[in-house]
Amino acid sequence: MKIYGTEQIPVGRQFVTVANHASVLDGFIMGGSVRLPLFIMVKKEAFENPIKGFYLRKVMCFPVDRSIVDATAIKTAMRVLNEGYNLGLFPEGTRNRDGYIGEFKSGAIKFALKKKLPILPAYIHNSHLLTPPGKILPRPAKMSVHFLPLIDTKAMLEEGKTEEDILKLLHDRICTKGSEVAGYDVRVSAPKQES
Repeated sequence: MKIYGTEQIPVGRQFVTVANHASVLDGFIMGGSVRLPLFIMVKKEAFENPIKGFYLRKVMCFPVDRSIVDATAIKTAMRVLNEGYNLGLFPEGTRNRDGYIGEFKSGAIKFALKKKLPILPAYIHNSHLLTPPGKILPRPAKMSVHFLPLIDTKAMLEEGKTEEDILKLLHDRICTKGSEVAGYDVRVSAPKQES
């Protein structure tokens, strides 16, 4: 796996990192790529297997129930930030197993906005090839992680930008990098490439 843009990672400054989501391994990929303490919100179903749940907690993941506004997950995320740790989120809310990027849900940036923290956008390329549907074991794949310039939420809010403006900038930035790396438009709404 190749990692690009590590100079964008703010060492000594708290942040929220946000990436596209195409594989069950994305949390591990993002956490390992940042190389700083990073708590990652993961769907609660991933914790149902006691062994997997134990391991997820050991690597700083915590559950979220995506079917409701999960007050416990929100409190956990805020506690993580209040204690000075970094937070990792996947704003699509689910995996797009074909490598395309769906729309971002606004909840993903609310934590950064509330704390006026910068957002570190990241594009994870080809992770969907690691875990194809129906396969139990990961497959080899040529993949990469691309960290992009920070989004200064505090400055944008002071300039009068809205939550929607920031969410659109974040989505556009990740999709633009994804399209550049993949060689085609990676937005879910784009026409699909022939295999």
